[in-house]
This record gives sequence, C-alpha cells and structure tokens, in this order.
Amino acid sequence: MTTPPDDDLMMRPRGISGAAAFVIGVVAFGVGLGVGGELGMYMKEPEIQIVEKPRDLNAEELTAACAPLLQTADAKMEEVNAKVSDLQGQVTSRETEVAELEAKVKKGAKLSADQARRLDEAKKELGSLKQQLQQAEEEKAQLVVQLAETQTKLDGQVVETEKAKGDATTQRWFTFAKDAQINICEKGNRKVLGKCRDTVDLTVRKFRTEFERCVRDGQEQPSLKESTKGERLPEYARWLDNDDKITKGWYILLCDPSLPEAGTVEAPL
Repeated sequence: MTTPPDDDLMMRPRGISGAAAFVIGVVAFGVGLGVGGELGMYMKEPEIQIVEKPRDLNAEELTAACAPLLQTADAKMEEVNAKVSDLQGQVTSRETEVAELEAKVKKGAKLSADQARRLDEAKKELGSLKQQLQQAEEEKAQLVVQLAETQTKLDGQVVETEKAKGDATTQRWFTFAKDAQINICEKGNRKVLGKCRDTVDLTVRKFRTEFERCVRDGQEQPSLKESTKGERLPEYARWLDNDDKITKGWYILLCDPSLPEAGTVEAPL
C-alpha cells in the first residue's frame, strides 16, 4: 500500500497500518469540523490522534469507520450552503430597497426624514451583508476543497484495499459515481442537494457496464466532463441526460471504440 507524503492530510505514525493511519487522519479532520463551529478552522492543521490497530482495515471496515465523520462534514456543507443562500437573499432585498429609494430621489421626489434615514441605513446594511456574503463564499470554497481532498483520500485508500484483495473494479465505479455527485451537485440546501445527488446517481448507473469493461480491459478509466457551449465532443463521449437540467451539458468519455453506442456528438447550445 502506498505511503502518503508527509504534507498529506493525514500523517502515518510508525507502526500504524495504512488504513488505520487514514482513519486517524479523518478522525483528526472530524475534530477540526467540531472545534468552535467556525468554518475557518477547517483549514488549520488538525491534532493527530494516534489509535493503535493490530491489522489493516478492509474496505468495508474503513468505509464504516469514516462514514460518521463524512456525514458530519456533509452536514456542515449543507449548513454553509444555507448561510450563503440566506445572505444572497438579504443582499438582493437590500439592493432592491436602496434602488427604489434612490429612484425616487432621481425623479425629484423629496424623501421624508424617515425615508432618508432608512436609505442611509439600508446602504450600510447592504455593505455589511456583501462583506458577510463574500466571507461565507470564501469559507464555502475552502470547505469544498477540504471535503474533496478528504473524500479523494478515502476513495483512494479503499481502492488500494480492494486492489490488495485483487479486485478494485467495483470500488473504482463507486468512487466515480460519488465524484459525479460532488462535481455536479455543488449548491443548494439539503433538499435540493439530495434531489440532485439522487438524479445523478440514477443517471450514471446506466454507464456502469461500460465503465467496468474499460477498467477490466486495462484501458483508460472513463471520465466525467462538462461541455462548453458549441463544443464538439470527442469520439466515444455520451451525454448523461440532456433532457434533465441537472445533468444537461455533462458527458462521460468512454474508452472502448468497439462500444456500439460510440459516436461524435454536438454540445447543446
């Protein structure tokens, strides 16, 4: 099993197995999520908790050990998404209020004392809200990076564990499907994200046979990509589902030229 570099998310103490060392790192990440309730803490180096393990964890045990902490991280993401959405709504409301009052002034109307005071207050509130929104969006971006790195390391460790048992194909598929949900579903509250992830999961399933065939044949693993307007996609690319606004514009690039579904497709306008 490949030993992670020193500057990786988790550090591997001497005498600790690879999977156990990864669990230690994720536990430390979970500790970081809970400290102070501040998103800015996520990017600080977590305290390493050393837990002795007599043997390497198998894929199922590794996933089970990390699941609660990853669920907590998902909850934090939903929380910051809700915060960003709320601030965006408040900013829009204040912008509308300021615009309406300023429009009256431009038309020559004289504002009452209360209206003039409210205009001044609304402008100050708008400036403060925009600052808060910018900070929240920066915090969200940091959390997205942290979660993606943690998920990638978990997926990578699970894949290595499966390889040790001689079959990583299935796990590589689930990693791909999970990454598809992360890449496509970036914004929204719990309900919106849940619906988005379910839609993506159901859509990518129809490509599982082709995906596993590429992996088993030793060819390049299929990849998920988002098209640009007017782009002519590579041969053997197939749309996920352009009839659904969630997956519209996303395609999977397959590897085997003998697949009957292969062909050149045009990006949607």
